[in-house]
Amino acid sequence: MPEALELGTRRRIFEHVRRFPGTHFREILRALELQPGELEYHLHTLEKARILSAQDEGGRRRYFVAAEVPHPDHAILGLLRQAAVRRLLVVILSRPGVTFQDLLQETGGAKSTLSFHLKKVTSGGLVTADRAGREKAYRVPEPERVANLLVTYRASFLDAAVDRFVALWLGLEAP
Repeated sequence: MPEALELGTRRRIFEHVRRFPGTHFREILRALELQPGELEYHLHTLEKARILSAQDEGGRRRYFVAAEVPHPDHAILGLLRQAAVRRLLVVILSRPGVTFQDLLQETGGAKSTLSFHLKKVTSGGLVTADRAGREKAYRVPEPERVANLLVTYRASFLDAAVDRFVALWLGLEAP
């Protein structure tokens, strides 16, 4: 066991991040009931020891077990940690070429909220928007990669929509 993980508090933090990759500071704070300064100190120590890695995203710092989550997947997992984005991606993965109106019906949110989340995933390259007449058709350019992340980390999402998607995806993948 690395020296940095000898303390029980650091092991708890490490195990939490392992179970919920892409979790952010406040989530860890609430889940483990630590003091902010204490958590900050231990996270810094784990990062310095290269046991955890972190990525800043929109004012949040998301944490990953360095040896388990490749750096290119950090941004995607960070987005998948957001329930609204996750629902949106599940719909687009299930129905490539879906339009804004179809997404609006499927997700049941407000137009402005959907636009906000679509802008977030399209600007990050996770989703592309192609013209389909007067509308845009949305798709995930790397569906296998995103689906594999959903499959791999489905237990950490605690989301029935992800469970249904994973069952469907694995069913499609079966010989």
